[in-house]
Amino acid sequence: MGKTIHLSVRPFVQYFAATTSNGCNWGATLGPIWLVSFNSRRGKIVLVSGGASVTVGTHSHHGLRDLALSAGTAGRYEEQEWQFDGKRYAKTREYVGPPH
Repeated sequence: MGKTIHLSVRPFVQYFAATTSNGCNWGATLGPIWLVSFNSRRGKIVLVSGGASVTVGTHSHHGLRDLALSAGTAGRYEEQEWQFDGKRYAKTREYVGPPH
């Protein structure tokens, strides 16, 4: 499954967030997430991680917006922040613990 995600203002590159339809049995709140860029010639994976949601930030690095991936249950919450380094997204912060 995939959905267009607006990470850049460059009109010749499209970005998609993709996951599997059933989460590949990762658990109730966590599934694989891929962010893929497509231009007129090819596709390229720019992020591979897992979570339940993707939030697009207002700040950007190297032309692409910052991201937050998160997942949680009643007893545990996980959030990762990501910034684009010019080639792919790199994790800049991670929180794992009780829900806040």
